[in-house]
Amino acid sequence: MLVVTARLTVDPDRIDEFEELARQLWSETLRREPGCRRYEYVRLPERGHYLTLMTFDDHDAFLTHQASAHHTAIAAGPMRELVTGIVLDLGETVDGASGTVDSPGAEPLAVDPALRVHYAVRYPAPDFGAWA
Repeated sequence: MLVVTARLTVDPDRIDEFEELARQLWSETLRREPGCRRYEYVRLPERGHYLTLMTFDDHDAFLTHQASAHHTAIAAGPMRELVTGIVLDLGETVDGASGTVDSPGAEPLAVDPALRVHYAVRYPAPDFGAWA
């Protein structure tokens, strides 16, 4: 499968507009594109910075996405005016080590409390309240 990541920088004064367009594009993509397996927008801690994660059956499905009427109408239209920078990378999944799963029946984990504290200090939770 083809994985595409896009790091987007958005005009910080137009975040709400961008996120509304992202919702529209997400909805249309998942509704209309059977070759798209994952499509997510992720807010990064720095205001106006996003990561988009996309997984397609293959390169052809990605090209179909890019050339679709809904992508052209949203991403190449009003969304483009809000994006001030973009870095796009194409990769492929690692067989047996990628994808999303539901794990409602997962077994309880053995966790070292001291190591958990170590990682909490090393990777503090982002303060998305600072975006407001």
